[in-house]
Amino acid sequence: MSAPYSDPAKLWNLPIDEFNEWRANNDLPILLNFFKSTLPGFDRWLETFGIDAASFCRIVPTGEIFYGKDKKLLVEDKFYEDKFSFFRHYPINKEQFLARRAEAGKPLSPFKEYEPYFFWAKKNLGQKRFFGHRPNDTNKTDTFHYNMWSANNWPQQSRETLQGVFQVLKLGGLVLPSGVPIGGRNLDFSDLDYLVVENELHGSREATISFSTCKHMKFKNTRLHFFTFTDCAMENFSCEQSELYQFHFLRCSGPYQRMIESNLRSIIFENSHLPDFVRCELTDFVYKPNKRGLGSGIVSCPPIIGPDLIS
Repeated sequence: MSAPYSDPAKLWNLPIDEFNEWRANNDLPILLNFFKSTLPGFDRWLETFGIDAASFCRIVPTGEIFYGKDKKLLVEDKFYEDKFSFFRHYPINKEQFLARRAEAGKPLSPFKEYEPYFFWAKKNLGQKRFFGHRPNDTNKTDTFHYNMWSANNWPQQSRETLQGVFQVLKLGGLVLPSGVPIGGRNLDFSDLDYLVVENELHGSREATISFSTCKHMKFKNTRLHFFTFTDCAMENFSCEQSELYQFHFLRCSGPYQRMIESNLRSIIFENSHLPDFVRCELTDFVYKPNKRGLGSGIVSCPPIIGPDLIS
């Protein structure tokens, strides 16, 4: 069971909404079947909150349905430049959404309120670890893992496998040239290994990336803003001669990460490996290790450190 291979360069060249629509019609239906066959009670979770197959495949981004404890709100919407409608998360509850739409006199868009799957499963299935690293694995885990990497030394041919079974959509192994927007794309559950982002003009929309593999990803001579990486594998991630603003790395794993000669502002590493910093300027930098102290790094050639280095 795998996502179909398609030329990553052609996918990146699609406009944002066409890219998300392509995923809704191609790899996400297969990913949904993988979840149904692998995650306990997933069919029941979908039915409980009225999320059918068509809705699931148009949730942008996909990964947010899994983490968190509070109820979340999905609203079917489209941006002014989009051709297609997608379900997106609103940072308000159902009552606030209904009140605001009524006050504005706007028609009510289809919406769904739900509990994130991992929280729901732990509460309703009575167990904290509920699926294995691989099929029939007696050792259970409470989150996803990439545990099979083929052709790992060949960027254009490498493929990453989720839970030892599902090869996710390959979007790495290439250089992303100037002018290709990143934010707004559904990049969750994808293989971004060896993706190189160079130069500027990569869009101003927020980029959220969850449950993806970003090994050997590189930002080089670029300027990027408003990125959130959640539960991503980031071994050998690097940033060189670049400017990053408002980046959040949450529960991201992987050693040998490096930030070199870069201007880093409002960066948060939370429960994540801390990279080595070499001749970097850091402003409003926050480091929140987990209880085990995950995230040792080296700061070389003392950078300019903001007042919030550790909080």
